[in-house]
Amino acid sequence: MKTLKSTLLVGRIGAAAAVLLLAACTGSQPAGGPAGSGGDAGTAPASGAIKVDKLVFATAPPATENNIERMLGQFDAVALKPIYEFLVGHGPDTDKLVPQLATDWKLEPDGKGYRFQLKKGVQFHKGLGEFTAKDVVFTWEEETKADALQAEAPYWRSTVKRIDIINDYEVVFQIEPDSNFLHGLSEAESGMEVRSKADYDKRGDPTPQTEPLAGTAPYQFVSRELQQYIRFQKTPFQHYRVTPDFPEFEFRYIKEGSTRLASLLAGESHMATLGRDLQDRAGKEGMKVVRGRVPGARIFLNPTAAFVADVDKLEGWLYPDSPLMDVRVRKALQKAVNVEELSKVFFGGTGQTMYNPMINEVRQGWNPDWQKNYKDEYGYDADAARKLLSDAGYTAARPLETSLHVVELGNYPGMPDMIEAIGNYWRTVGVKVTLLQIDPAQRAQQNRQLRFSNDWQIDQTSTAQYTGVFSRFISQKRVPPRGGKHPDLDRLFFQVRQELDEKKQDAWWRQIGDWMYKDHTVLNLFWVPVDVTVNPKVVSDYVWPGISGGNWTHVWYIKAAAK
Repeated sequence: MKTLKSTLLVGRIGAAAAVLLLAACTGSQPAGGPAGSGGDAGTAPASGAIKVDKLVFATAPPATENNIERMLGQFDAVALKPIYEFLVGHGPDTDKLVPQLATDWKLEPDGKGYRFQLKKGVQFHKGLGEFTAKDVVFTWEEETKADALQAEAPYWRSTVKRIDIINDYEVVFQIEPDSNFLHGLSEAESGMEVRSKADYDKRGDPTPQTEPLAGTAPYQFVSRELQQYIRFQKTPFQHYRVTPDFPEFEFRYIKEGSTRLASLLAGESHMATLGRDLQDRAGKEGMKVVRGRVPGARIFLNPTAAFVADVDKLEGWLYPDSPLMDVRVRKALQKAVNVEELSKVFFGGTGQTMYNPMINEVRQGWNPDWQKNYKDEYGYDADAARKLLSDAGYTAARPLETSLHVVELGNYPGMPDMIEAIGNYWRTVGVKVTLLQIDPAQRAQQNRQLRFSNDWQIDQTSTAQYTGVFSRFISQKRVPPRGGKHPDLDRLFFQVRQELDEKKQDAWWRQIGDWMYKDHTVLNLFWVPVDVTVNPKVVSDYVWPGISGGNWTHVWYIKAAAK
């Protein structure tokens, strides 16, 4: 396809130019010889490995920066992940929940509470004392404050009634019956990072110029320069769980993928998030790609139209006349897009087919019929797309008109090019597409105000079913709108939410999945493994799930190259 090839050519030219420009300005050399970036890169011993004291991870800047965790969304909170732990951990190489600050937990006999035994002797950073039950209560109170912007804050307000302190090392969460409670509490999501009550009592809320509240993780906070970097160092005491290979760690924020590549090749960073074409160039220069261990995050297009007018009664539509309210239109736009080709061009073929936007083959509720019928219902077919549009009343004289937002996804560089390619697919079947570039803050405000009625916005979430449905598709006024809503889906969701029996949960999830499959609730793209490009002379491996709590987690497991 000419458009896709042209896009890649531009990307490659941009990357090469950036590398040459940076080398000319700094005198630094590409990986393969000693890098000229001072203390960050160090020197190369005879083995070829490069000794590094400060590991630098170059990535796109977050949409929001804040040292107050409750004010950060799932993917922006990753910036503070290196300093915090959770009661329940998430296995670095599995999708299993494991003990972390809690050594054990069990459901209370009445099914309305969870009892946790807390690990003794765990120390907060900066000499702020031992972790105890009071810090668990404080963390929940922080997360549920009225000003909290965390997407999960409404969940924690409604799910947890109170936390009973039995003693310093035992607590009971009194909850509304909820099938997602343990997963939501865990390291697999953001929100319940355990913070020091003593630190808050001492100095109150942090500011962008002061340190975030102390945590208990293997790294502790050092400094931050907004839109430039955030730095950490390993704790000066022996951590109870793991000792990082690198004494210091830094997220370095670089907006352009080509500049991140230049930084990696010049030795100024040692890990970088790169688009597929830039990864290819990095590979030719001796870099390697490391992927997360758990099936990837999902990427899809959200239609902004199906908003419930009365969210209390779950009645009426805010934009009943929007063309996107017609399932034939949504299906037509899906079938107009060659998803397999997009995967090959932008993800090197690693994008896995998304048969259902919320449930994949290893999750509760999976229905093999979705895969069996996928080609007819969702597969690329431009002629079928034109027929569906005609059936919906759209012709060459009266074409379907819609808008497509051009945005960057921090964890998947190159998305603006892919979005433009999708627009071209739609134009091929006669759709009049407007590409919109809006300031992220303005877009977020207009989303909250439900101002968009005939638009498509690219979205990404982890593979978590519960939070994916809750934060994207449920018609609650307390949840920031992220896409279409529907009362029928609300009712099914709240059935599975209250069900603690796993077999019954599976049946409810099957109903939810069947409903979304037939409704074409979103435009399915693919499940994409999270990956990062590394300098193998510095980093030998990075063992992390790849989808939990914002993707770049478990950074203390990054392994140094053998010396």
